[in-house]
Amino acid sequence: MRGDSSASLKWQLPGSGESFGWAVLGTYGLATGQAPFSDEGSSRELGVTASWALPAQRAVAIYLDYLDAAHGHVWTFSPNYTWYDDGRLAAYVEAGLSAGSERERVAGGGVTWRWRPQLQLDASLLRGLSGDSTDWQGGVGVSIALQ
Repeated sequence: MRGDSSASLKWQLPGSGESFGWAVLGTYGLATGQAPFSDEGSSRELGVTASWALPAQRAVAIYLDYLDAAHGHVWTFSPNYTWYDDGRLAAYVEAGLSAGSERERVAGGGVTWRWRPQLQLDASLLRGLSGDSTDWQGGVGVSIALQ
């Protein structure tokens, strides 16, 4: 079984530098999955993220997102802590709080691997923390920088 597919475009905003960065992320989702892993309709999503570098190759970030989907509208807030980053491999933990047509509370983490300077692979795993949350969520992704 497979889930839905999506494509995103992320734009790093002016003022981003070594110690602070922020960006906007737009995503369009297509219902290409099979039940129960499909929303059975397209979705549009807009998010904003801000991150701050910390000493010892660590970082903190926050993400705020609005989703308009076939099943309703959802706001999500997600803080993130990167506890390891050597420039190629990074590991992080995160939490997610959603409100609207979905009310989820999740926590988990993931890894990113910058295979080449403009190509990154990532994987994540989240655990639901409330009765309204999906028990487990996993994801894999590929990011390509268009510089």
